[in-house]
Amino acid sequence: MAAERQVLKEALLNQVHHSSAPHYRNAELEPLRRRCGTLVDKFLEAVAGSPASFVEYVTGIAGARYDEGFGLDEIQMALNIFEEYAWKVCAHKVEDKEQLLKDLSLVTGIFGTAKDQLAREYLKQKDNVLSVARVFIEQVEELTGGMETTAIPVS
Repeated sequence: MAAERQVLKEALLNQVHHSSAPHYRNAELEPLRRRCGTLVDKFLEAVAGSPASFVEYVTGIAGARYDEGFGLDEIQMALNIFEEYAWKVCAHKVEDKEQLLKDLSLVTGIFGTAKDQLAREYLKQKDNVLSVARVFIEQVEELTGGMETTAIPVS
C-alpha cells in the first residue's frame, strides 16, 4: 500500500476538501494537504506493523480539532473517506482472496480502533469544557447572590 501513498494523500485531500464538512471545505489547501499527508503517513506506518502510531495520532488530533471547532462527525467523516480509499487500494492491489481478507481486516481493525479512540478523546475534551463552564456558572451565581439577571441586548 506504500506505493499508493501519494494517490491516497491526494484522494483524501480532494474528498475532504470538497465534502459537506464546513471545516474541511473552507480550509486552506496547503495546511489541509499537510494534515492529510501526515494522516496517510501514520496509517502506512500502522499497516507496516505499528498500529499504535496511527491510533495515537488520531487520538492526538481529536483535542486539536475540538479546539478548532470541528464537530466529531466532521472528523469521523474524514476517517471514513480515508478508510474507503484504503479498501479500494486493497481491492485493486491484492488478487489472492485470502490475502485480501487479511488486508481488509487489518485496515478495518486499525480504523476501528482509531475511530473508537477519537470519539473517546473528543468526548473527554467536550466534558472538560462543560465542567469548566459549570464551575464558571456556579461562580457567577455565587457572585450575584442568586439575583435574577436580565440579559443586556448586544447591538
